[in-house]
Amino acid sequence: MTLKSDGQRQLSYDSEKRLLKVVLPIRFSRRGGRTHILTPDGQPLVRPSKAAPPSPLRELLVRSHQWHEWLDKGKFRTVKEIAEKEGIKNKNYPYFIMSLYSLAPGIQEIILTGEGVDRLRSIKDIRQVELPDEWELQEAALFHPSEE
Repeated sequence: MTLKSDGQRQLSYDSEKRLLKVVLPIRFSRRGGRTHILTPDGQPLVRPSKAAPPSPLRELLVRSHQWHEWLDKGKFRTVKEIAEKEGIKNKNYPYFIMSLYSLAPGIQEIILTGEGVDRLRSIKDIRQVELPDEWELQEAALFHPSEE
């Protein structure tokens, strides 16, 4: 693939080498310390994803994944060791954080993207819910009933 900034797209096929050659008209731009790919008219080639605003639940979900990675890689042997390292005094709170790791992928996506997170119960409410292992049942436990 060849990248050209002159705005001309080209497509050619070399039958002998069985090779398709694609020339794309793109430009590179640096903004905010990041490199962006732009089309010839200056538009982003790929729209940047909308990051969810920071939320306590999102931070806890990310922390749960980090803690699981630490345990898997042997950096810590127990959740209690991690809690001590993190300065968490409440002995049940680390286990709540770890439980977020097993949330259904769809629920984790809602928490990470922020889309629909307003339907989720508060962290305080979630801590008081017995989370079912079955992903299908988790939504009923974690989301507020829709108002009719």
